[in-house]
Amino acid sequence: MKVMKNKNEKYISFSLNKPYNLALEDLIKPELPFFVPIRRDDGSSSWDMKTGKSIRRHIPALYYFIHILLVRQHSDVETLRCWFAKDFIEMFSRDIEPVKSKNYFRFIWGILSSLKVIEYHDDTKPNKYRNSAKAYYFRLTKKYSESKVIEHNVSYKESIIKKLNKKWGANNSKETIQVDLSKISAYKHLMHQYNALHSIRFDSEAAIEHTNNMLAVGQINIKQYNTYQISINNIRHGRINITYSDSCHRYFTPVTEMPRELRQFIYDNEGKRLIELDFSSFNAYAVYRLLNSFTPDYDSDFKKIAYEVELELYRRILGGGDFYTSFKGIFFPDEELDRDQIKEIVLKRWFNGRLNSRNKYRVYMRKRLPNITDIIDCLKVEEYNNFSNTMMRMESELVYDIIYKKFIDMHPDAILYTIFDSFLVEQKYSAELLSMMQEEGGKYFNINCIVKTK
Repeated sequence: MKVMKNKNEKYISFSLNKPYNLALEDLIKPELPFFVPIRRDDGSSSWDMKTGKSIRRHIPALYYFIHILLVRQHSDVETLRCWFAKDFIEMFSRDIEPVKSKNYFRFIWGILSSLKVIEYHDDTKPNKYRNSAKAYYFRLTKKYSESKVIEHNVSYKESIIKKLNKKWGANNSKETIQVDLSKISAYKHLMHQYNALHSIRFDSEAAIEHTNNMLAVGQINIKQYNTYQISINNIRHGRINITYSDSCHRYFTPVTEMPRELRQFIYDNEGKRLIELDFSSFNAYAVYRLLNSFTPDYDSDFKKIAYEVELELYRRILGGGDFYTSFKGIFFPDEELDRDQIKEIVLKRWFNGRLNSRNKYRVYMRKRLPNITDIIDCLKVEEYNNFSNTMMRMESELVYDIIYKKFIDMHPDAILYTIFDSFLVEQKYSAELLSMMQEEGGKYFNINCIVKTK
């Protein structure tokens, strides 16, 4: 049965992000020829010649593709970045839905590429359907990536707007269903976060003014400015998109994606700023828990003693109050390295260094703490990402599954947001939550841990 299209359906203006200097209406001249791929029903493609006049009716879909690419480029999507060119972001045919069907994917990005708006790489990698499949990665060309991001209104059919709002979790505040936590027992913490996100009090005007001021004085660059603007726009329009990664047990929300400088503009119901509580040096503590979960088999008492000496040294460094400062004092006392540089050495070069890496700091740490390095590296043998995923799963287990659950059982009406290893909480609850984080963190890591107020 053929479905009849509603020709009388009204069009509604919808706000999307785009580079300030991008005007597709000016780029696509009516007489301009385009050699574009056309997808057949059997999945194959052929090429056809089109004029700008026929291409112009696809401008709303072209802007939608740009919006998705911008949002993804300015989000924490490391798994979607091209392994050999990190500023290229993977996109899928489903990304252009519901504005266009998947069949238009190559057509849409082909036009943008021919206009020199985007660049692309392709690669072959496995997915859940095939052992070998094409993957496409995109970025804006330099002309547009160095431009400010602004909001741009595009008209879509009302039915499309409804699908977009559903896809992005955008609800009118009057239509948002608040879940009664007293009537549920399972996954109460998930419902609590759902309620908090859909009733977030965020001063977008103050956030925009602050962002503009930081750019004006050179505190942030254009790329950071655009990240700030996209984050503000998402919350301002109520686009509460929540995704979950099964591999690392992490939830990604508009608050976790929000730059730290913007969190000060989230308020409680009394107009007071929230307090941020953060587990200091979480990954260092997670590695300590990992080390204590292993019982290595050594062929001599001397090797066992050597490992125990390393473990005791690591424990003493953790207990020094600031892991990275103590780490520098032990291993790099004479080098001029600041705390951020030491943190990069520990997290990027040592903990997450590749097995065959020849980085001088990783080589040095392998010599100084060979047994601990072996245990860290054993998780990377089967798959490199296994170590980082293990760390993130520990983080989510403690923060989300233990502390969050316990706290909202005591205070179901509290405003509380998770940011990976941190919490944003109302001022009146901050002291109690800080105490709980210290207590539960101490139990989890089997060592007293440091919680900082930011």
